[in-house]
Amino acid sequence: MPKQSLVFYILSLLVLLLPSIFYTGTSETFEFNKIILLYTCVTLLLTIGLPRLTTVLAVFLGSQVISTIFSLDRVTSLFGYYSRFNGGLLSTVAYLIIFLTTVQFLDAKKVNRLLKLIAAGSIPVIVYGLLQKIGVHRELWVQDTTARIFSTLGQPNWLAAYLVATAPIIWYLSHKNRRWLILAAVNLMALYFTKSQSGWVALAAVTFVYFVGPQTFRRFFKVGVALSLTFLGLFFLVVGRQSIIPGNLNLPALERPGTSSWELRKIVWRGAWQIFKTHPLIGTGTETFAFSFWAQRPLEQNLTSEWNFTYNKAHNELLNYLANNGLLGLGSYLLLIFVFARYLTFAGTPFAKPLLAGWVGLNIAHFFGFSTTTSSLLFYLYPALSLCHSRPASPIEARRSWDRESIPITSGSRIKSGMTAIITLSLLLFIARYWLADYSYAQAIRQTQMNQPISALADINRSIKYAPFFSDYWAKKADINSKVALLYYETGDIKTAIGYSDQSTTDIKKAVELSPQNVIVARNRASLETTLSLVNPKLLDQAIISLNHAQTLAPTDPKIPYHIGNLYFSKKEFEKAMAAFTLSITLKPDYKEARLSLASVYESLDWPSFARAEYQYILDYIAPRDPFVINKLNTL
Repeated sequence: MPKQSLVFYILSLLVLLLPSIFYTGTSETFEFNKIILLYTCVTLLLTIGLPRLTTVLAVFLGSQVISTIFSLDRVTSLFGYYSRFNGGLLSTVAYLIIFLTTVQFLDAKKVNRLLKLIAAGSIPVIVYGLLQKIGVHRELWVQDTTARIFSTLGQPNWLAAYLVATAPIIWYLSHKNRRWLILAAVNLMALYFTKSQSGWVALAAVTFVYFVGPQTFRRFFKVGVALSLTFLGLFFLVVGRQSIIPGNLNLPALERPGTSSWELRKIVWRGAWQIFKTHPLIGTGTETFAFSFWAQRPLEQNLTSEWNFTYNKAHNELLNYLANNGLLGLGSYLLLIFVFARYLTFAGTPFAKPLLAGWVGLNIAHFFGFSTTTSSLLFYLYPALSLCHSRPASPIEARRSWDRESIPITSGSRIKSGMTAIITLSLLLFIARYWLADYSYAQAIRQTQMNQPISALADINRSIKYAPFFSDYWAKKADINSKVALLYYETGDIKTAIGYSDQSTTDIKKAVELSPQNVIVARNRASLETTLSLVNPKLLDQAIISLNHAQTLAPTDPKIPYHIGNLYFSKKEFEKAMAAFTLSITLKPDYKEARLSLASVYESLDWPSFARAEYQYILDYIAPRDPFVINKLNTL
């Protein structure tokens, strides 16, 4: 098969299937299966050879490599944050290969065919989204799909970004064939049902760019670049200096409405800026935001409805690069955007207009959120397609290319072909093992939820066999072993219980070694040690040590000192418990559980007036009608 045709078929497979594919049998339903398909297709692209990097792409890739080498979690920087997957170094390499092979092998005729396939690929996405609106498969999802649809993308804003990016392609095709207008209409309908504010902002930008056209943008390109840089400068200035005060603080905590997404974004953005200030040059490492954010987490988040939420992205693509990759990463990414914008603006082809409009829409959506596997594919693919107009779509050229590839087979070419086949098969085997590891991990989670820890143990061991470098697997194995230990402890088999308890602590130590900056793993270690102290009482002191370590990673998290206080309280070390609970309510004044525990400490110390003060605070500022607190105040 000619290389040009092979590239076209692989890209066709990607634009048709990637947006639609999902599978509920893996630990993450949407992004994981999309990234697996992406890696598989890119591996097949590599059979035609490695394309040469341009200077700009090399600079951008270099910034990602440097941040990965010096990352605080290299596995995460390579593969992406587990449950997000997109954005790691491997996915970046995959997108760059797609860009370069597209530019090298596609011609204008194939681009026009691919545009139709991009539009056609949106049909199952839109149809399933509309079916969600009327309640189809409602039982599969935690979210209320009749309120906001997310279709096969997994989140309403991600669906909105995809619909916005494909809309101008559909508009362009409708000029030639009116039947595409039906798809254009249902595309907008699906966008409306996402209820995505960023989606509508992006659509407004897409509409403006599409109807103004690249010709106008060519005349004002330099002005546009200057205005964009000015806007970004002002944005970063505001983010760095903003004062964040969540609204509705005058209401009792349990009566406040949910914090708005805009207020939450401002808090996360401030945290991202603080990360940049502590790691200005190369950041904390590609895709490590979930770990580095805890160290710089603004106190104001404790006053929001999502105070206990783990943010694994900065919810702004530029701030994400700034925090993860520093000035080097953000600068090279902005350079990449500039070069891509120039390609799209000056392409001079009929299909440049929809490609430019869709690409601008993607960037707007990324500004208010972050990239996903599907949006990243289009982010790199659209500029590449705009560069394919100069290669003639000549069957003679294709035949000559085929002739050149099919004559003389030398021993050197055989060796090269053999090496290519071995490398391709090895990569495909690695991808298959990666998928199987996650599938077994998902099975282990389900078996644990069904209270079948022995079966779960076999599944998680299989995950570790296939991919021993993921801390999530070791943490889950530790959790399962702890449950098995408790089962044997309850039956009186203390010796076996101690064996599984020791194995659990060994497994969680391995998880911490693999991901030492992972706050969730650190907290899980303390939780396991607390649970297993039933089997081995010495672990209670170790749990306090583990929580103190977690507190160094997340100094503004009020739950950590709260748990420390509970452990000291169980040991009847009331003064240490009081100090821990006091720190917890200092970090989060409306933390009801911490104030109740502090009041219990005061009662244990026979300080009733201090206990009454805590109970009264709960009634005044947190839960005005709490029957337990009211009863306590009446009896003290």
